[in-house]
Amino acid sequence: MARRSFAGRLLRWILLLCVLGIAGWIVWEAATWPDVAGLARRPPTTTAFIERYKERERVAGRRPQVAIVWTPYSAISPNVKRAVLVAEDINFFSHHGFDRGEIRSALEESLGERERRAAPPPSASSSSRTSGSPRVGARCERPRRRC
Repeated sequence: MARRSFAGRLLRWILLLCVLGIAGWIVWEAATWPDVAGLARRPPTTTAFIERYKERERVAGRRPQVAIVWTPYSAISPNVKRAVLVAEDINFFSHHGFDRGEIRSALEESLGERERRAAPPPSASSSSRTSGSPRVGARCERPRRRC
């Protein structure tokens, strides 16, 4: 029987740990996933907006009072339903749930921010200024002086 090399055993352990980590993550997600099916049968007892309001009132020293009056979905005007959808996502009826243009622009924005954070700020020695006047958009070092 041939003995496995140290690198082979290490690779198997790393692979096993990765599989266990992914399995643990899947179990955690399944255990903590919210039950949205229940919302079809009963309205929620609270929302994030209500909780934020309550916290703001408590911080201000007031007693939060919330009165919830639920309106049946069938009693809401179709125009209001459409207006809410359009206010949230103007292309909702045309992209089938995944707005590729918005996903692309979000990725580009995120990558652009990462590049800006990674780029070093320009130094004064590399500036191409030749005159003694401040650059356009430069911050004044003397706050009362107009740049």
